[in-house]
Amino acid sequence: MNHQECTLIAADGTRLYCQSWHPERPPRAVVLVCHGVADHGGRYPHLVAALVGRGYAACAHDHRGHGRSDGPRLDVRAFSEYVEDLRTHRDAVADVFPGLPLFLFGHSMGSIVALEFVLTHPGAMQGLICSGTALLAGEGFPPALLALNRLLGRVLPRLRLVSLPTEGISRDPAWVNQTRADPLIYHGPGTVRLGNAILAAQGRARDRLAEVDLPLLAVHGAADALVDPAGARMLVEGVSSSDRTLRLYEGAFHEVHNDLPPAREAMLSDLLAWLDAHTAVAKSLAV
Repeated sequence: MNHQECTLIAADGTRLYCQSWHPERPPRAVVLVCHGVADHGGRYPHLVAALVGRGYAACAHDHRGHGRSDGPRLDVRAFSEYVEDLRTHRDAVADVFPGLPLFLFGHSMGSIVALEFVLTHPGAMQGLICSGTALLAGEGFPPALLALNRLLGRVLPRLRLVSLPTEGISRDPAWVNQTRADPLIYHGPGTVRLGNAILAAQGRARDRLAEVDLPLLAVHGAADALVDPAGARMLVEGVSSSDRTLRLYEGAFHEVHNDLPPAREAMLSDLLAWLDAHTAVAKSLAV
């Protein structure tokens, strides 16, 4: 496959690191990968290999404050910055691949970025794939703790309290160890304002699910202990699109795309079949 790197400049001047993977022949469609919190666009090797092997181009940018992109680590002034950075990347990809169907793959926090994107930019994507949907992340926290976090977000927004665990990302111990050793991942705690921004964005997405009317595939590890699989069910049941599919993978952890086979291979097979069908539909509508 062909691999390319570039830098895009966000609306406020933040430099965003982007990379793309292309098949040898002209691609059938393009999949934009929107990664999760404490993650980066280079951590999807199995997904990228499957996509390119099937004739799709894959593109990913590192969110600001993540990976090789600029910005303070795991901090954001407003969640909308992630959404508008995605718009910047999407528009650049559309310029490189004019006329090709565009699909969005959002994982974990990236699923919330993706949902806010399709809600604020209708018609920009031909389909949405949500992985490890984070609609219910943080549910069950004591109300007093949430109130304290909101207060700290106002008076000490850059205070860092909680680091994210790695134990539940995958059943593959080699992948977990690789994640822990990854120098592009900031393993320290995120800021309280980032936590508040994510929780607020989840609430907005839950309130507006009925406005989502594009083709949707939701995939989730049935044994995900980091993000409740009930969020994927809520998503599929809440959108207005009649073209909606939920796939749960028995035993799989949070990153199904990086989990052990056969769950990983089953998920990638389902995803490719869904893309094949929806690429054909998108191209027929464009004729």
